[in-house]
Amino acid sequence: MPQSLSYLLMHIIFSTKNRAPVLDLSIRPALHAYLATVYDECIAAFSGALKDAAEPGQAIDAPILDHPQFEQLEAKGLASHGGKIREAVKLVKHLTK
Repeated sequence: MPQSLSYLLMHIIFSTKNRAPVLDLSIRPALHAYLATVYDECIAAFSGALKDAAEPGQAIDAPILDHPQFEQLEAKGLASHGGKIREAVKLVKHLTK
């Protein structure tokens, strides 16, 4: 029986013009917390959209689907990045046909 396996990793790298050290140590924890929240929202929205677009009987295994606040994260992610999420889901569906 054919199967499709994937494992999505995301690595984000930031750089400033001329590598200027503009992020002092006092704001880094708050920035990292903010980025983690945005990441969770985007992953929840993408995983939820994939789950909704899946064919009957097709399993979507994403740990974030079991998160206690999944629906809230998904709604925030769709509100902020819904257009890009829909484009990504269309691309995934096209590539997995």
